[in-house]
Amino acid sequence: MELAKRVAVVTRTRNRPQFLLRAAESVRSQTCQDFVWVVVNDGGERAGVDTIADQMRCSGMDVQVIHHDKCLGRGAAANSGITAAKSEFIAIHDDDDGWYPGFLDAGIAFLDSKSNFQAVVCGVDEIRERFNNGVFYIISKKQFYPKLTRVFTVDLVTRNLFPPIAMLFRRSAYSAVGPFDVALPVLEDWEFNVRLAMAGDIGVISDTLASYHVRVSESANGDAGNSIVSERHLHEEYTTILHNRWVRQFMSTGLGPGGILAISHLLKQHRLGRFIWWKWLVNKIVLR
Repeated sequence: MELAKRVAVVTRTRNRPQFLLRAAESVRSQTCQDFVWVVVNDGGERAGVDTIADQMRCSGMDVQVIHHDKCLGRGAAANSGITAAKSEFIAIHDDDDGWYPGFLDAGIAFLDSKSNFQAVVCGVDEIRERFNNGVFYIISKKQFYPKLTRVFTVDLVTRNLFPPIAMLFRRSAYSAVGPFDVALPVLEDWEFNVRLAMAGDIGVISDTLASYHVRVSESANGDAGNSIVSERHLHEEYTTILHNRWVRQFMSTGLGPGGILAISHLLKQHRLGRFIWWKWLVNKIVLR
């Protein structure tokens, strides 16, 4: 009986073969090869996905492909990929993002050495690019969150601190906190991250090992677009929805994400947010 791979790398895609091929090369470049690449085609054309999957199989990669007959959304696509393969760890590598070769090795080494951590994130390059006539053109590059050295739950509830491409997490943590919320058309990763942080700690690797790509200009819409650009209104709407959800949870059941958010806002209003001790205090007292 073949043993499960240590990592399931889940790639969500839809009608973007050039993006998927770039993602495939990113996954294949990993110094750690103990993974299965699970491609979830969320209601898009099948031929291009199958062709790229076959190419990667010929190069020696373990590849699974899941085709949804219709678009089920980002959360459902992530859940489909995660449940399709057995593994100790899980990573979401969307078709438009990338890893540098040492991402998996560094993430696995961290989680192997720190069994009390649920997940780990790394430094991320935010790359702004254009996609014209099948070619990617880099416009600019900067650090996504250059000051991230610790993941404090109080900060994560206020804003999402890292994109999916930056995180490696335990399957046991996914089983404990539950799947991605399929009712959220956007920000499903943020909502999942908050639940993950409520269940345990998320570590940080200071090295920049991932790249988060944002299309600009004429390639910002349609199949080539990013939701943060082409669906900005949804991000704004669902940020409010999630904040209200967490505050209602606080009001109905006691301190939870909404309580953290409320305390965070109060402290910042009174100019106490600059001091690290209040973050430590909230994490230790509110989450005990």
